[in-house]
Amino acid sequence: MKLIVLLFFAVSAGQIAFAQSAGKRSESAVAAERTKNVNAVRAITVDEMKKLVEGRGNRPLLINFWATWCEPCRAEFPDLIQIDDDYRARNLDLIIFSLDDMAELKTGVPQFLAEMKASQLPAYLLDVSDPGDAVSAVDPEWNGALPATFCLIERAS
Repeated sequence: MKLIVLLFFAVSAGQIAFAQSAGKRSESAVAAERTKNVNAVRAITVDEMKKLVEGRGNRPLLINFWATWCEPCRAEFPDLIQIDDDYRARNLDLIIFSLDDMAELKTGVPQFLAEMKASQLPAYLLDVSDPGDAVSAVDPEWNGALPATFCLIERAS
C-alpha cells in the first residue's frame, strides 16, 4: 500500500528555510544549463497530469500551478528557480503547470519562461475548460487560488 503525503508549500523568500547545498554549482554553470535548451511547453489534460505525478517512488515532487497573468506567480518564480537550482541534484523534482489560456501555449508561456531563464523546468499548460478539475485532482480543499505549490511524497508501506 502506498501513502501519498500532500503538503502545501507557500513558496516565497523567507517562508521556506532550506539548508544550503554543500556542492552548489557555480552561477555560470546554472545559467548555461538554463539557456542550453529552449523549453517546449506541452498541453496536458487533467488525466495526463495525474499519470505524470503518480508513481514517483521515494523522490519528492514539487508541483506548481501558475499563470503569466498572475502577478504573485510572476513574483515568486525566481524563488522556484532557486529551489530547483539548489535541490535538483538532491533528488527533488519540480514540475510547473500553467493555467493560462491555450492560446498562450506557443507564445506567452514560453516567452515568460525564457525571460525567467527557466528552460530546465518541465512545463505544461493545462488544457482544461474549468481549472476546478485540476484543482480537485490535486487537493479537494484547495480553492484554486494562484500561485499554489504542493509537495508530493510517495512512500511504500
